[in-house]
Amino acid sequence: MTAKRRPSATRLLAAISFVGTVGAMPAAAANSHGACAAAVASSATLHWSESAQVVSPSRAWAIDVDARAGLRSDDNETPVTLVRCADGARRPLFVLDRAAKAHWGPRGDALLVVNAPGAGHERLALFDAVGLFADETAVGADRLDRIVRDAVRSRLGPTWTIAFYTPSLVSWRDERLTLSVALRAVRGANGPLRPFCYGVTVDLATLRVQQVAPHAQSATRDSLARCGPP
Repeated sequence: MTAKRRPSATRLLAAISFVGTVGAMPAAAANSHGACAAAVASSATLHWSESAQVVSPSRAWAIDVDARAGLRSDDNETPVTLVRCADGARRPLFVLDRAAKAHWGPRGDALLVVNAPGAGHERLALFDAVGLFADETAVGADRLDRIVRDAVRSRLGPTWTIAFYTPSLVSWRDERLTLSVALRAVRGANGPLRPFCYGVTVDLATLRVQQVAPHAQSATRDSLARCGPP
């Protein structure tokens, strides 16, 4: 099999195995257009090479992964689209070129994506489905990633440089988002990489970090795996 070109860190993700499936009831039963015919799932793992649809718990929204377009692309760039189930209207979300985790919020109208273009180089993106149809743009979706990275950098201190960064979702309750952030950082120009792990809590209503709490630190090579709950 031909090796795949290393993806850009700014691109996002596509195919899919379901996690936390709520039910197998077709979304078409909940909307007259049948635009959202897949099973409802609160979370899913996306891969670039398979087409799939993930319907939100509210059955009002879905994301579509079109792997056929990705397979036709020289760079395996697979588009991911937001679908409004009531009328089948669509808005582009991002381009997937490796893998990602997608998590619908508790109300089913917000979507958290953990983009994984490369191990240790994940990026967060937060999408507001209602806002996307009002503004017709996903500009600002990476703001969550910026504030989480800045908070972790501040907690580490100015002498450390982050080399590898792996956030993952722990919980999402109302407007309170809790993440685990595993990372490796280096101090100075020639210092060894050292693993760190933090629990980060974000108030989504204000998009402000409320807490950055250290987990137990580990010196093992697999420290970039998911930290687990704080």
